[in-house]
Amino acid sequence: MYIMYMSIPDAIDIRERAERRIGQLIEAQKETVGLASGGQPYQSTGSGRDPVERQPTLDDAGIDKHLADRARKLGWLSDEEFAARARNWRR
Repeated sequence: MYIMYMSIPDAIDIRERAERRIGQLIEAQKETVGLASGGQPYQSTGSGRDPVERQPTLDDAGIDKHLADRARKLGWLSDEEFAARARNWRR
């Protein structure tokens, strides 16, 4: 039982750090090449021989809207705020 108890904070730490990194990568893409504008359905244009390139969507990367939301919120935190949050779940 002790091993399982000690591994839960480790799992939370790994997940939170990964989600934060996703948020940082989303922000970096926004500042460089831009984000996909979305729309339903997201349609490609151009012909088969000469398609118009489009920005990858979060769905293309396997990121659903809930994960993207959590990632953005964690990505906005400063290093100090994130470290304080990490100390809270380590208790």
